[in-house]
Amino acid sequence: MSERQPPDEILKQFDSFDLENMPQRRLATYALRDFYGTKLSKVGQEYLHFDPELRKDGPKKQWNKVKTRFEAIDNFSVPSEFSGLPYQINTISNEVDHDYDKNPPVDRLRELRNKADDWANWLTDQGERYREVEGELDARETIIRIIRQSIEYTITSPDDRYREFEDEQRGVNTKAEELREELEEIIAETDGITNELVYLLSDAKGLEKQENLIEEGEYWRDWEAEIQMEERRIRERESDR
Repeated sequence: MSERQPPDEILKQFDSFDLENMPQRRLATYALRDFYGTKLSKVGQEYLHFDPELRKDGPKKQWNKVKTRFEAIDNFSVPSEFSGLPYQINTISNEVDHDYDKNPPVDRLRELRNKADDWANWLTDQGERYREVEGELDARETIIRIIRQSIEYTITSPDDRYREFEDEQRGVNTKAEELREELEEIIAETDGITNELVYLLSDAKGLEKQENLIEEGEYWRDWEAEIQMEERRIRERESDR
């Protein structure tokens, strides 16, 4: 399935908004989220062999997945001016999603826009670097990378969850940290593909499923909340007649 818009077109859309106007500023937030998410999705699919389903994740989770694969490249590092950009737009857009009166910060949006082109070029360069060396990655390194990717995918701040899911997220985070420590021990103490490494891969993928169940629960909570809000609007319109 093709992407909704090319990234360059999305940035033009952002530039067309008046950031001094609060409603337009909220729309500009979504345009930036679409830019960062679309670029991560395109690089992830074209260079890193991710499934097209990657486009359904937010920029935070997309970046965690992409970064984990990039970490297989020797001497890979993220420039400090780029490291937090996907997280920032993810946070701001989530705040706008969950608060109809949220007024996103103009300075932060402008900073994210000003760095967008350089960040996108850097991201593509890293994708090309990965494609050049991926054939040299052996099976053990690939399994380790997948385990790390699954662990990073599952870790989310409980503060980003609805209240009824906070304890579940804390439990997942605790288990993820335990798996991370176990992985580092296996890497340090063994060679080759051991049973312990295979079992750990299974545990990490199982934890990833738990995280997906939390996200699915939040999705339905959002959906129900939207229905309730629409019902309230209908009742208010009828009472005004």
